[in-house]
Amino acid sequence: MLSANTYNKDGSNYVKPYIIKKVKTPEGEVNLGILGLTIKEVGESKYWDEESGKLVKAKSLELKDQPGFEDLYMNDLVEDAKKYVKDMQKDGADVIVAVAHTGERPKKPKNPGNRIQDLATQVEGIDAIVAGHNHEQIKQHDYTNKAGEKVIVTEPGKHGDCISKINFKLEKDKDNWKVVDKSSDLKQIEQPPYVKNLEDFFAGLASIDEKTTEINLAKIIPFKWDKVYYFKTPISKEEIYDKVGYKWKSIADNIDKNMLQLVFMEGEKVVCYISVDKELFKFDMKFDESDYEGNVVTIYPNKNDKFKAKVNRNDFSQYLTHIK
Repeated sequence: MLSANTYNKDGSNYVKPYIIKKVKTPEGEVNLGILGLTIKEVGESKYWDEESGKLVKAKSLELKDQPGFEDLYMNDLVEDAKKYVKDMQKDGADVIVAVAHTGERPKKPKNPGNRIQDLATQVEGIDAIVAGHNHEQIKQHDYTNKAGEKVIVTEPGKHGDCISKINFKLEKDKDNWKVVDKSSDLKQIEQPPYVKNLEDFFAGLASIDEKTTEINLAKIIPFKWDKVYYFKTPISKEEIYDKVGYKWKSIADNIDKNMLQLVFMEGEKVVCYISVDKELFKFDMKFDESDYEGNVVTIYPNKNDKFKAKVNRNDFSQYLTHIK
């Protein structure tokens, strides 16, 4: 975790301002400097005041004015970058990349502190900037700083949509490295259709008629899946992750007995995750104890996916009981 412009009340750095990583190449080691920077306006315009029991307008969006964070403050990231880039160069950085939680341009009054454009044009010595905060996808925007140096900016979208890939071409200049070319691109990360599949799952349940007494999951669930895990609750998230084989999203550390947990798989990938309160949603799936292996029942389409259906449109309840 890096943030050069975040400080404790006594003026010391809250976390490391930068790191220098040694990257091995066929021509020798390159010192890659990574500088962390953070937008000052990190707070909410309103906060919940426990004493009055009301939403209260904050003094400002700055960290120091947020309740509970009075012992921290942030300086202007552009001014601090000027200082720390010089420190990084003294520490031997051959290439400097700024990773900054701030948007490219100001969007007053909503995002007054977006400073990427200023960072790129006003600070000498930065080769590339990875932006954030605005949730935009930027393959490459080019800027020129006061020394006439090209600075490239990239932003990898939001929620793990993409990864920014930055390429540097370097040449040895005596004992030092010189950046002779640079470029950036976005690598799109495959996103399973969680939201659509979630909607399709509940649409499939809603299609069950009150007169229907038996259903097959494969016939009412339209998206592609080859198995579904039903987890006995209470359960920890680690138990779910162990069964699935990887951590695909952040779920609650411990899930209580009222929560239904369904994970649909296609091959080795999760394609749908259902986590609902059984009482609130009036929905549950019931199994015989002999159906469980440990804390999970595994259902396969058109093999063991038959259920008795009990649907009541008056209270919108839907209960499925497994048929062997």
